[in-house]
Amino acid sequence: MGGEAFYTTAAQVLPALLIAISVEASLISKEFIQESRKRHDVANQTLLPDFMPMVVLVSATFFVGETAALAALILRADGWRAWAFGPVTIATLLVLCAYAAVLPLARLRWTVRGFADGLAYVPRLPPDQRLTLRELAAVVHRYGAGEMRDAPRDEALAAIAEVTRDPVLLGIQAGTEAADPRGVAGRVAELLRDAGADMQVALDQELKTRRHHRRLGIRAASTAEQ
Repeated sequence: MGGEAFYTTAAQVLPALLIAISVEASLISKEFIQESRKRHDVANQTLLPDFMPMVVLVSATFFVGETAALAALILRADGWRAWAFGPVTIATLLVLCAYAAVLPLARLRWTVRGFADGLAYVPRLPPDQRLTLRELAAVVHRYGAGEMRDAPRDEALAAIAEVTRDPVLLGIQAGTEAADPRGVAGRVAELLRDAGADMQVALDQELKTRRHHRRLGIRAASTAEQ
């Protein structure tokens, strides 16, 4: 299965795919770091998915595929050797091609939706409500953990009210903040509660956001799920 030309090509393509995946993962990490620092100016912490499982899988796949391709070339595989090395080489090529194709699409999706949506579970909402949530997040972070954190509480609540008085949207944002793995959003969540957030919605949102963080491999810094 497969001739010398196939294995030669595979031995060259596999490293190129590994480099492409590494570059894309690096770009995703960089954008997560930028978004994390932007959302919490006072927190010298970053929020990143745990890429280690992907690193292990991609590295192992590359090693197995490259070894199979080179072994086939060195041993001039034919007969049973070709049937041993061929499927392994093809499978590793397909796996790395899938990663190389999916990562840019994931980064594009996060860029379009906003990396904030990627970090927290966001329910399906109309576009105008999503925009309201982003504006609300910016305001509460500014007054809760940013440059306006020392402003009077009444001023902060008035600024939140200018964005929205909807208890459901306030509750969604409060739950998202309560689940923040860095443990720096306590005052932010309190402001939203005082602004009239629906705390049942907030609790539901907090649990969903924590589950979302676990799927991303993000661990809590100083809060634990009750």
